[in-house]
Amino acid sequence: MQVTVKDETNEFAECSVEGYQQLSKELREVFGLPSEERLSLSQVSEILSCRQAHGLPLPEGIHQELADRVNKYHAWKWTTWYSSKVCFRTH
Repeated sequence: MQVTVKDETNEFAECSVEGYQQLSKELREVFGLPSEERLSLSQVSEILSCRQAHGLPLPEGIHQELADRVNKYHAWKWTTWYSSKVCFRTH
């Protein structure tokens, strides 16, 4: 499966990133999101990182291990995107 610039990374992650589906399920439970509603792990990662950088507590239901898993996925996503030649086309 090829990753494209569109946000198909989540679909790619579902079949290639160990623990992605469990992570998504846990976050949906914490935030009360139904499975058909979009969940952006990148946005969740940004929020968690900012809260921690400013010394604020993690949101209720989010523990450090869960936050670490979100950040690990986010790092994988951007590493995958930026290693793609599609992202760096100049023409």
